[in-house]
Amino acid sequence: IKTQTQSGRYGDFQNIVPPEIRLTDSITILMGIVKMPVLPFFWSTDEIFDYSYIRNVMRRDRFLQIYGSLHFSDAISALEANDNLYKIRKLCNMYKEVFKNNYCPGRELSVDESLELWKSERFRLRVSIPREKKRRDRNVSYM
Repeated sequence: IKTQTQSGRYGDFQNIVPPEIRLTDSITILMGIVKMPVLPFFWSTDEIFDYSYIRNVMRRDRFLQIYGSLHFSDAISALEANDNLYKIRKLCNMYKEVFKNNYCPGRELSVDESLELWKSERFRLRVSIPREKKRRDRNVSYM
C-alpha cells in the first residue's frame, strides 16, 4: 500500500506493510471479544487493565495510525445506501467466507441469536428485535 509520508498526531507516518494490516485486523477482532472501557486501556500497564498480549504485538500509536487510515468503500457500493455496512461489506463477506471454510463446529452447538438482546458498542447499528416475549433459555442440540 502506498501512502504519502506525513507528520501528524502520532509522528511521521510510515508505509503500511501487509503483516501490519493482518495484525491490525487480528487486534480489532480480539477487541470485539475482550471488552475494555476505552481503546487505550488495551495498551495500559495498570494492573487492573493489564492485557499485555496486544501491547506486545503492536504499539498503540502505530495501531491508531493504521486503523485511522483504513478506508474500504468505493463509489459503486456507495449507491447501496440501504445497507448500513456498505463501506465494509466486501471485507465482511471475505471474513464470512474465511470463517465458514475454517470453522468446524463441535457436537454441542446452538445459540439461537433471536434469544439474545444485542446492542453494538463499537458500531452504531440498530438491530431489529421482535417484540415477542423475552426468552432467555438456551437450546442445546446434538448433531
